[in-house]
Amino acid sequence: MLDGDGRPLHVTGRGVLSAEPAVMEWGGRRHEITGWAGPWPVDEDWWRHGKRYARMQIATAEPAGYLLVCRSTRWRIEATY
Repeated sequence: MLDGDGRPLHVTGRGVLSAEPAVMEWGGRRHEITGWAGPWPVDEDWWRHGKRYARMQIATAEPAGYLLVCRSTRWRIEATY
């Protein structure tokens, strides 16, 4: 996940994105993001360190939709639509 300037996105400690998402890189391709919702912080097992993460949804120009999970600055696809 990258912003419009090509910088990696992350979810801040306040549960907001560091910038507006513009591109998702996946499968050796760049996918233009046309819409997004979230992020939604998940506080499961809050007493354990390293369990904090957030989910968000994006839509791309293909068209396709994705449910993403972010831990620190690492994103992974959890579902596709």
